[in-house]
Amino acid sequence: LRQLSQQQNGGGSSDHDQPPPSHYKTSVDVTELRAALWSLGHIGSTELGFKMIIAIDAKFVDFCVHNVCNCGNYSLRGTFFFVVGLLSRTIRGSKKLLQLQWEAAPFGGNSAVA
Repeated sequence: LRQLSQQQNGGGSSDHDQPPPSHYKTSVDVTELRAALWSLGHIGSTELGFKMIIAIDAKFVDFCVHNVCNCGNYSLRGTFFFVVGLLSRTIRGSKKLLQLQWEAAPFGGNSAVA
């Protein structure tokens, strides 16, 4: 995700307090970013996967939650919402969402709520 959230030329930084860069205007760019988000969401829907994502980027959940509320592209905003739901399927993910004042499904269930 960091690479996708950087400038088109590969420069820039991955500032998690900002929505995805505005250069994601073509459907191909948006589709690639959505695919990366879906992949990370599915990886993060398991305890081991969530632990791995947080080890690489401790602010990933914050980044997703921020973009659920603030992303200017509604297709991406919806994808971020579903990714948050996938992350809520783990105990660690649910606890992190509760820290961010988001409701999450009870632990141990197969439901995903954000």
